[in-house]
Amino acid sequence: MFIAATRKGDWKLYLATTEDLLPYFHAHDQYNYGRWGPLYVADMLELQTTDPELWKFFEEGNFIITKHEIPFTGIDPDHAIEQEHRKIKAKGGFVELTGNETALAKYAIIAPSLARIVQEFKEYAGIQGRQPCTLHHETVGEKSTQMIKYAADVVDVITKQGNPFMQSDMFNLVTYAVTPAKVAKTLRIETIWEEKHLRNLYHPLI
Repeated sequence: MFIAATRKGDWKLYLATTEDLLPYFHAHDQYNYGRWGPLYVADMLELQTTDPELWKFFEEGNFIITKHEIPFTGIDPDHAIEQEHRKIKAKGGFVELTGNETALAKYAIIAPSLARIVQEFKEYAGIQGRQPCTLHHETVGEKSTQMIKYAADVVDVITKQGNPFMQSDMFNLVTYAVTPAKVAKTLRIETIWEEKHLRNLYHPLI
């Protein structure tokens, strides 16, 4: 749902799913994310009163980057920046240049201009890297066929042995082996969250 919120530009869903991810950060020892994540969510929610105009701006989907009209293709700003960096990287990246400060400085100056010239030439010559499309790439072609097959496989397994999320015992969907109680307790993220008292510690901030 977090990815869906980003792809759709759904601000409220983005904040809600970010909050839902907080216990997973702690369960996987990502303490920086776990520590600052609640403060980030709290600061963003506070915009409703401290800066309603900015809140409305984000609510309209302007917290993500969209490069075309194809639905469900929004990406976060960091991802968009990485894509722009890719345009100016030479073959092999900056590895060969990092040892030469002068060469790296020159490349940093000329690379954006070179990338712009190449792009303008492609547009002038009618060269396209990919065929224009109005549909999401995962809804057409082989990718779509694979997704339908995988979804059918999951439905088939759950139909045969029951919904694992509705069972009291945690078990493997493939081997049907029931997870030992101690292991299951460790794997249950919510249990870890509650045992560390993180919910009581952070929830008031949100």
